[in-house]
Amino acid sequence: MNYKADLSTELLFTFIHVVEQGGINRTAERLHKTQSAVSMQMQRLEERVGQKLFYQSGRRKLLTPAGETMLVYARKLLDLQSEALTALQGTALEGELNIGVSHSLVESNLTHELTVFARQYPKILLSVKSGESRELEAAFGRGEYDYVIYLTRESVGSGDILGAYQMYWHASPDFDWQQGQMLPIASFSATCVFRQICVEVLRQANLPWREVYRTSSLSALISAVEGGLGVTARTAHAARGKTRILGAEAGLPALPEVFVANRYRKSSVLAGLIAEWIQNRPPVVA
Repeated sequence: MNYKADLSTELLFTFIHVVEQGGINRTAERLHKTQSAVSMQMQRLEERVGQKLFYQSGRRKLLTPAGETMLVYARKLLDLQSEALTALQGTALEGELNIGVSHSLVESNLTHELTVFARQYPKILLSVKSGESRELEAAFGRGEYDYVIYLTRESVGSGDILGAYQMYWHASPDFDWQQGQMLPIASFSATCVFRQICVEVLRQANLPWREVYRTSSLSALISAVEGGLGVTARTAHAARGKTRILGAEAGLPALPEVFVANRYRKSSVLAGLIAEWIQNRPPVVA
């Protein structure tokens, strides 16, 4: 059988990100590349397969039938590569990784990704602790962690940005609030990034508010909102079907994006491994 090494891993990796991010611009931001570099990679991939993989719909790039087929095989090829590396290296790597995870990400898909990682590298002990984002960054600077993943308000900083997520106001379906009334707020601790943004936005809008519930558990927070205790500011992923997102018609100010970032110990092979793993897996949702 003759093998043709026409499809590079880098092209397939970028292709999948363009699909998941919905276009060139967000992919370039996510992969820290220029837009022209990403566009050229997609043109190169289309040339190599001899098919148009995308068509334009507004600002989004959507898949053609050939693109849908390519996506299936691209994922299979990258998964197969991961399996090959695991077979050759996984059982040989061992040690302990001290990982810090933001409270707000503990109940996200990150837990699943860490579980998959642990299965593929069974000799690596994952020692995972959760904390507030600012505390994790400070602790990383003190050398207490090999890898930290956290939330940040800034798209540019000391860490690598893994994703950007729009924030929204969440409330119970029957939540009733009128402008001029004190807005009841449910939140995490005072140092939580979501709470800080929430309070800052409300102050800038001159809206009166009071904190009625504070917790370090996302489940407890959403349950309080579901029960009508107050509103909270989170991303769309926090909704569990029993809350509703309040739009502009509710009279509340618009919220900005929040970013998921990570940092890892450059001198540690295992830290570099987990950082690359998370970078190449499905985006961690806040």
